[in-house]
Amino acid sequence: MSFKWDRSHRLKKEPFIRLVYTQGTRVKMPHGALFFLPQEELKVAISVSKKTGHAVIRNRQKRLAREFFRLWQHHFSRPYWIMFVIYHPYRHLSDMSSEVYEACVKAGIFPCDLSS
Repeated sequence: MSFKWDRSHRLKKEPFIRLVYTQGTRVKMPHGALFFLPQEELKVAISVSKKTGHAVIRNRQKRLAREFFRLWQHHFSRPYWIMFVIYHPYRHLSDMSSEVYEACVKAGIFPCDLSS
């Protein structure tokens, strides 16, 4: 099992991102929202609001989000296109991980509750 996460996992094109927003399912979280749409391969787009802070803070949030998806990529029940929107900053990866993990279990993206 490889934990490699490269640019091929990024959802980059604007029409595809718009498709996830319009036809995907949304799960709200205290610090953001997760939009997902079943597809043939796992791809993730990350958006951080400017209200989160200056560029250094926004880039850190994106790095934390990429790390979460790199570590948890093998736990998805099937491939999805995911749009992760961050409205308020997370302090640590553990804070982000627990919140996004709970949202994924609630949405059925993960096959079962893996924490127990």
